[in-house]
Amino acid sequence: MPLFRGATSKIILANFARRELTTLFAAKAKEIAAAGLGRSWEQFGAEMKILRRAGICVTRGEIDSDRVGIAAPIFDADRTILGSLTFVLRQSRTNDKVIDRLILLTIAGAREIEHAMAIGIPAAERSARLRRKHKIVS
Repeated sequence: MPLFRGATSKIILANFARRELTTLFAAKAKEIAAAGLGRSWEQFGAEMKILRRAGICVTRGEIDSDRVGIAAPIFDADRTILGSLTFVLRQSRTNDKVIDRLILLTIAGAREIEHAMAIGIPAAERSARLRRKHKIVS
């Protein structure tokens, strides 16, 4: 996955520590600018702050055309970013109402994963519980 494109990567990136972001910007400023995330550290930092505060990232066509990505961060108990939960669907088969609903489900799923990890539920059981809770057929 590209580091600066797509909901999955962007929501993880937005939750890096400031020190990590400044180091990354110093090393990858051209790639960051090409991805539309800012041409200066100030612009890049502001973009990351917006995503971090939103707690969700929605992208359209950044990785695959006709795909919408919806991602929420997953944190450990110390609020260190571990990864993200991402839902991808066809843009041609969705609308804003569906995306708004999936945003809520993606955030809820990420929080459920964090909770399950905190209390030590094995991964397979976490997955089965999420599928049952949200009525997801695999």
